[in-house]
Amino acid sequence: MEVYELEGNRPVPLLGLEILSKEGVREWNQNKVCSCLARDASGECVLSLWNHEVDLFQEGDFVVVKKGWCKEYRGDLQVSSGRYGKIELVKRSKEHKPESLEAKEPQISLTSYLRPTLSELRFR
Repeated sequence: MEVYELEGNRPVPLLGLEILSKEGVREWNQNKVCSCLARDASGECVLSLWNHEVDLFQEGDFVVVKKGWCKEYRGDLQVSSGRYGKIELVKRSKEHKPESLEAKEPQISLTSYLRPTLSELRFR
């Protein structure tokens, strides 16, 4: 899926994005939330990071949203992990690579999502 295909109140099965910028963290209903401007080759959207995701990702990261959700808010499309999905790191920006995060976050291969082998599909 690509950004131009997003529709409000629809699931997002798989979407690869680059995080361009991150706004400040705020609280909403006792949860931490942060809005990020993100893009792929087809366009831009807002990526909402919730709770633990806020600290995991930063500007310049390439991420994959799996089984996420898209909603429309004030005319902007917002993508998040939703209730059942997750956001995974594909590639960390070299400029923002703290050593403490290197060991904690395994990076995944984007090709494994775009062209998975049978053995990779069995272990998902």
